[in-house]
Amino acid sequence: MRANYRDLALVFAELAKNRRAWAAGLKGWNEMRSALVESWKDEGRVEGHKEGRVEAAREVLLGLGARRFGTPDAAVARTLEEIRDEKVLRQLALRVLDVQTWGDLLGR
Repeated sequence: MRANYRDLALVFAELAKNRRAWAAGLKGWNEMRSALVESWKDEGRVEGHKEGRVEAAREVLLGLGARRFGTPDAAVARTLEEIRDEKVLRQLALRVLDVQTWGDLLGR
């Protein structure tokens, strides 16, 4: 339980922007890791990795599309920004060569 309390105290100390003082005060407490906090870290890593891949797919699509159709207008850029599915972005990138405009690509 001490490890759980320690990790939880550090989470709140970090939120209060006072982690350094709390970390010093908790030195010597059980250094075991909290399963709950570790799962939060794992979820963050997975989510961060996923977001990175989505952003990379969006960048490829924007690069290819801009080269073929020109810089997207605000409405197209907003539509592309709203797409959060990597697979959809990749499919759109593959269609760039098959259509004539951003509107055709997005089914407008």
